[in-house]
Amino acid sequence: MKTKKIIKAYTSLFLCAFFLFSCTSVGLAAQTKAKTLHEEYYTLSAYDLKYNTKTGDAFANGNVIIRQRDSVLKCDTAQGNTTKGFMSAYGNVRGTFPQHNAAISADKAIWKKGSAGTVGSGMIEATGNAVVTRGAKDRISAEKLHWDIGTDNYQAQGNVDGIFEGKILKADIAKRYNNRFWAKGVKRYEDTKEKYSFSSKTLEGLFRKNPKTGELTLAELVAGQAVTFRYADREGLITVITGKKAIYSKARGTIVISGGTKAVRSDGKTVMADTMVVYEDSRVVEAKGNSKIIFEVKEEKNKEQNEDGRKANYSAPTVSDKPLEEKASPNVKRKAPETAAITSQDRSWVEE
Repeated sequence: MKTKKIIKAYTSLFLCAFFLFSCTSVGLAAQTKAKTLHEEYYTLSAYDLKYNTKTGDAFANGNVIIRQRDSVLKCDTAQGNTTKGFMSAYGNVRGTFPQHNAAISADKAIWKKGSAGTVGSGMIEATGNAVVTRGAKDRISAEKLHWDIGTDNYQAQGNVDGIFEGKILKADIAKRYNNRFWAKGVKRYEDTKEKYSFSSKTLEGLFRKNPKTGELTLAELVAGQAVTFRYADREGLITVITGKKAIYSKARGTIVISGGTKAVRSDGKTVMADTMVVYEDSRVVEAKGNSKIIFEVKEEKNKEQNEDGRKANYSAPTVSDKPLEEKASPNVKRKAPETAAITSQDRSWVEE
């Protein structure tokens, strides 16, 4: 049975503020005390330990545990340098940071020291099935993930999948720094509370603190290139609007989509215009510039057999704000879609 070796030390927060180990020679319960103003107790434990007192290089193998107070990082194998203040962890990496209500898991992680005097601070860069969770609801996963511990700042790359305060993000690349965030290759950015979502090549957002609640809320959002905006209106119908650019403003309560826009509602109604404005509260769409609405017009030919032979009945073309049902009859013929100016009966959905 292997005996687990432990390095214990009192060391400077300035030299090793983030790492949960210090510069000592290998030995069971070996201890040194640094002559500094700030002192913290760290441990590095494993079944096998190797340490170079001259270079500060350390290697640990087998049930590795790096600890600082309540912060813990576990892995199969680890190596790093105590002088430079970094440690690379390999295999079944998982860490917990109770003071930040956070946890991390990955195939590999690099842990670097943080600011002097800050417990559980620093940076961690995880690769391979990387996942960071904060609290019960916030989570982000990616192939590669950089997180400034104890903050909302992160950089994620490759199959980014996250949820933050009811906002869902799926993208190729995503980054957040303080109150701003950026994303590329956005497959989905959804506000589950407001029931709308974006997809686009690029996305940039700004958070501001709510003066009433003190919480950060989305204030502005800009989506660029190949934009698709999808939302549910107050009747529960789904509208999908496509365009080249979209701008959301919380202050104005609008989402403005521009660049050859087209809106298709789930009841079959279609609108095209240069620009469309969706009002956040009412969910009414305002079409501006070269606007037109398209209805599907259907013509049927029904044939009936009577005692004198065949008699053909024709129905006149009609315009409807509801999709016409498909008939199984092979005699049904369709006309091409026709366009018409937006009428007053459509203003509950579209306004000029």
